Amino acid sequence: IIWAIRKFRHFLYGTHFTIYTDHNPLTSIKTMKDPRNRRARWLLELEEHTFDIKHIPGNKNCMADALSRSIASFQISADESIEDMQKDDDEIIRIKENLISKQKFAGKTNLIVHENVLCHHVRSGLKPFIPTKKRREMF
Repeated sequence: IIWAIRKFRHFLYGTHFTIYTDHNPLTSIKTMKDPRNRRARWLLELEEHTFDIKHIPGNKNCMADALSRSIASFQISADESIEDMQKDDDEIIRIKENLISKQKFAGKTNLIVHENVLCHHVRSGLKPFIPTKKRREMF
């Protein structure tokens, strides 16, 4: 959680957010009595933020499963697929056209077009390239 808060600090700062966890003891971190060493440092860092921590039993925590699994057929909603989102993004259209016409461009060698969706090719599989405008909405 500390890693995630540090990573997304610029999105979280100044907003109230909720952390969902399947680790029940974590729900009492803000009320911990006499924290020491690392936990004390974590609490100092967490005090900058306004948030709630809620417990979800592991077998009901589908959010964690969704974040840790491949999203080959991921959709934002029933109305809008990744392919539809990419159709509205000029940068993605240009990259897809270059890939399809076999042109090379610097820094984008791990990108491929799979079933008309621009994807990052990573060790764990294909990850769809999310348009910049939709990233905040999704994450």
